[in-house]
Amino acid sequence: MLAAALELVRQGFALHQAGRVGEASALYDRALAVAPGLFDALHLRGVAACQAGRHAEGLPFLERAVAARPGDAAARGNLVLARFGVARALREAGRLEEALAAYDALVVLAPEHAAGQFNRANLLRALGRLEAAVAGYDAALAARPGDAAALLNRGGALLALGRGEAALAPEDPVPAVNRGAALRSLGRRVEALGCAEAAVARWPGHAPGWDLLGVVLGDLKRREAALVALQRAVALAPEAAEVRGHLAGTLRDLGRFEAALAEYEVAVARDGSAGHLAGRAGVLMDLGRGEEALAGFAAAVARDPADGEARAYGSLALLAMGRWREGWAAYEWRGRMPGSLMERFGAHGRWRGEMPVAGRRVMLFWEQGLGDTIQFLRFVPLVRALGAEVVVSVQDALLPLARGFAAGVEVVGEAVRPGAGDLHCPIMSLPLVLGVEPGDVPASGEYLSADPARMAGWRARLPGDGRPRVGVVWSGNPLHANDRNRSLPFAALGGLLGADVEWVCLQKEMRAEERAAVAADGRVRFIGEAIADFADTAALVALCDLVISVDTSVAHLAGAMGRPVWLLVPTPADWRWGTEGEESPWYAGLRLFRRGRGDSWDGVLAHVRVALEAWRDGRGSG
Repeated sequence: MLAAALELVRQGFALHQAGRVGEASALYDRALAVAPGLFDALHLRGVAACQAGRHAEGLPFLERAVAARPGDAAARGNLVLARFGVARALREAGRLEEALAAYDALVVLAPEHAAGQFNRANLLRALGRLEAAVAGYDAALAARPGDAAALLNRGGALLALGRGEAALAPEDPVPAVNRGAALRSLGRRVEALGCAEAAVARWPGHAPGWDLLGVVLGDLKRREAALVALQRAVALAPEAAEVRGHLAGTLRDLGRFEAALAEYEVAVARDGSAGHLAGRAGVLMDLGRGEEALAGFAAAVARDPADGEARAYGSLALLAMGRWREGWAAYEWRGRMPGSLMERFGAHGRWRGEMPVAGRRVMLFWEQGLGDTIQFLRFVPLVRALGAEVVVSVQDALLPLARGFAAGVEVVGEAVRPGAGDLHCPIMSLPLVLGVEPGDVPASGEYLSADPARMAGWRARLPGDGRPRVGVVWSGNPLHANDRNRSLPFAALGGLLGADVEWVCLQKEMRAEERAAVAADGRVRFIGEAIADFADTAALVALCDLVISVDTSVAHLAGAMGRPVWLLVPTPADWRWGTEGEESPWYAGLRLFRRGRGDSWDGVLAHVRVALEAWRDGRGSG
């Protein structure tokens, strides 16, 4: 009978290696029915369940395997991973006391497991058991000395206990760096910077101090200085995976993608965490290696199925590559991203398309930027067509523009909440709910329009000089995560502005250092102070013959109004503009001018100048 069981295990293992995990598990179960204590069957059955993300199912098999052979390092290691997975799943499900018990069992088995100690301490902190949390962070630091996240969270717990001196003490480098991490965790980045600078001045050989300095400088968008600090941290601690990951992220922010990939490779080799796997995949996407990027995001999700960021960033890669069916489904994980507003009304009453809405009141609500709201308003009438009573909440800045944009749709401001009995849905989930594919994007022409009265007022103020009028936007919100790549300095437009057209700046805001340059140049009319809201911007767009813009909300507005708009996009571009081509399914009047990877904007703007001259001449001949 033992021989029969061993043969079943052998057959199961062959299927297991071929990726046919379900069939392999069935054979392992048959082997255990014959020989319940067979180590190999227990071990492999537990591993198979964990690989499928079913850690709770795999855990008892691995516990029995370790009991059968206590000295087997592989079985013990897999048991640790199973307990970690179970604890994470319980935490995600909100079963916090059960999760804590699972973490307790994990750290008893493997006190050297830094991630287990760290996550246990985080849970204790979330449960308000701050003294125990501090002890837990100490255990995590004993397992992984100098860990920046453990230092940061330990400081936060001490501050919450009112033990500021312990959190901020400067007697040795660990608490000194902890002070900076604690300040950073509170959003006090300038103070954190001062603390980090003092720490590296006093202890120049302490890698976590340089790491903290680099991270805080990155927070403050001082990326070149951040790079220097993080390179110093890596030189001091070349084996520290987290520091390598921070360096890789900074290199990526600076557009140095090949160098970033090399650092992520090292970080992945050191610990293979989901965060590092996802970071590596993101850089592969930046480099145009889309299929490798998707495989990388899949690896990150396999490593940590509960990692919402890896899933969300992977969804953007799918969307950019035109794989919308998969992309929209995965995009729902954006609710796990830091600062997301997607789930602000909770799960109760959330409409996911699973129920008829005819006769029901459905509130569709904004969740991201102004341009995102403008882009996705096109889907609102489709919900109305299902027979629903539709209310759409938009940012207050968009209210004057959006009111009345669709028959039978009530438009309200950003603070309005769903009423009792209402269904609700974030506006950027509508493509998933409605099953939208690239070939059937609705309303790619005009679905927003300008107020005639506002147009008349602006027409009187801007009588024109007989030349074609071109609205221009060269920079967006400086707080946008990708603003460094998508915005241009005014000086870069020099050659383009030589075209014989009437230039009007459609930006309401402008960087202070550029105001004088625009005035001195004299070729672009700036009227930002007189623009009250997006309804004014819409009137100005309607009075322009063409809009040339970087990737901002004004470009979305022009596209939604059906106006001709030329969009200047960097490479890598935002997911919605895809990876190649001059056209977009989102706006019929849109033409994309792409900056090549590693190129400056000069070549793109020269191309735009030639196209603009041809466009102007064509209007004259017509």
